[in-house]
Amino acid sequence: MIAGCRKDYLHVPLTEQTYLHKEEVGIIIVLFDIVGILITLMVFKNLKKANADLLEIIDNNSMTMKDFTVYCKDVICDRHTQDSRLIKMKIWLHFTKLLKPHRLEDNQ
Repeated sequence: MIAGCRKDYLHVPLTEQTYLHKEEVGIIIVLFDIVGILITLMVFKNLKKANADLLEIIDNNSMTMKDFTVYCKDVICDRHTQDSRLIKMKIWLHFTKLLKPHRLEDNQ
């Protein structure tokens, strides 16, 4: 609907009635704009707070590699393996074989 002003009062087309003075209409429009700006500011403030809360939840649920560390204490050399590097390699191969079914593939 298109509204226009005849003289100093608001006139709605297809009717012969005049309503408010154009300055009153201007004040109402400015008040609606101020309310709209305040609502927008409140929405952005709430979004910022919700984003901060979500980031805190994500940070609390994130894990670092130290959470998956395996420490083998007092590994001794047996009579067949006299080198500690070979023992480390055997342990590495054992865990690799053990965890292979749980590995995520790159093409998934």
